[in-house]
Amino acid sequence: GHVHIDRVIVTVRGEDGSSQHIEKNAAKTTESKRSIKVPPPVQALVDALPDGYITTRTGVKLSQSFKRLISRAGYPGMTFHDLRHVNASVMLMLGVPDKYAMERGGWSTSAVMKRIYQETYSSERERVDTLIDDFFGRIYGC
Repeated sequence: GHVHIDRVIVTVRGEDGSSQHIEKNAAKTTESKRSIKVPPPVQALVDALPDGYITTRTGVKLSQSFKRLISRAGYPGMTFHDLRHVNASVMLMLGVPDKYAMERGGWSTSAVMKRIYQETYSSERERVDTLIDDFFGRIYGC
């Protein structure tokens, strides 16, 4: 029921254009090592896999497949890594406390999470603007 993130695979490109995939025994930082609960429908899909691997594709092939899937679904251009931004932004919108968001995303500081990953959504911004305007309207009887 959990995905454990404790190491990474990096792609190193040679001068001749070849690439080599190297599995590192540890994640980038202590905070990068984490466990994330998997929703039951996703767990059922993983359990149905014959060898336990979600994918055996390289990072490049996985990114290419993701881009095609996003395009076919009619969404604007998005990379697989952009999902980290979406996740951080949704957690912000839902009011998830920084400490929990940092643990889930594997960020070592809230500054990195906030400056690089969190973005705002226009619909949520409008809701917040209305909330603030209504607050001050009540105070000043507007």
